[in-house]
Amino acid sequence: MNSYSKSDLLFHTLQSQILSGAFAPGSLLLEQKIADDFQISRLTARETLKRLCQEGYLKSFPRKGYLVTGITPQECQKIQCIRFQLESYAIRLALNAPSDSFSDLEKILNTPASDEDPYQTINFRFHMGLACLSQNSYLESTLKPLLFDVCRYAITSTDQSFPAQPNTCHHIILDSIRQKNLPKAYQYLKEDLGLTTEIL
Repeated sequence: MNSYSKSDLLFHTLQSQILSGAFAPGSLLLEQKIADDFQISRLTARETLKRLCQEGYLKSFPRKGYLVTGITPQECQKIQCIRFQLESYAIRLALNAPSDSFSDLEKILNTPASDEDPYQTINFRFHMGLACLSQNSYLESTLKPLLFDVCRYAITSTDQSFPAQPNTCHHIILDSIRQKNLPKAYQYLKEDLGLTTEIL
């Protein structure tokens, strides 16, 4: 296995641990410990940790380590506002999708929730599925890191107002797209994201 593939694998492993809350905000990661734990060179560990810094998951403190960052309620609200704009556009484009292309979203919504992850996997897959229906790869790649951040906030936050269980909004959004009812789809997307007209 070459150094690039090791770095890539380590990136996704550490990213998953941060997203799941295994490395909670405020946790300190050390180059040497990461290198030892994953049996890789310190250089590979450093490159990967720097990449996680560039993606906003970590903050570097020279000679001390790398601190796992968190998402504040204010940051999450800003992310949700951006998501609304992107996903409204995705919904508009999805109106032109063939009717049989909605079956994947139906399967996602009919997937039983996991006890360990009752909300985030279904939520993430549904919203990425909406973006996929747009057939705009730039929209998909822009939305994905925003969804990761919201998932991270939901998992690690003590915000009681943030939904912890799936709601009916996803089903109504999907039905509204099928009926080509944009105002209704937008209304329930806004509700799903916890936004109000005043915020937007």
